[in-house]
Amino acid sequence: MGLKFTCPKCGKNKLDCVENVNTVNSEITDIDEEGNFEYGEMIITGDYSEVSHFECVDCGFIPQDSTDSDINDNLDLVE
Repeated sequence: MGLKFTCPKCGKNKLDCVENVNTVNSEITDIDEEGNFEYGEMIITGDYSEVSHFECVDCGFIPQDSTDSDINDNLDLVE
């Protein structure tokens, strides 16, 4: 059996991996009077997603490293 996350804030054990996905940019070419947008060409940057941070599913606690930065690496989380 592997390691088990225990949230220091609420004591529960569910951990979520929050990811940043590809960024999609679209030029807005027109906005009508009702607020509907017309879009031009879509530009997708990046071809993968990366971990933004981990967080407790139950209370939203975000584990941080010794520099108070959100942990976004699996091995850093294990430590």
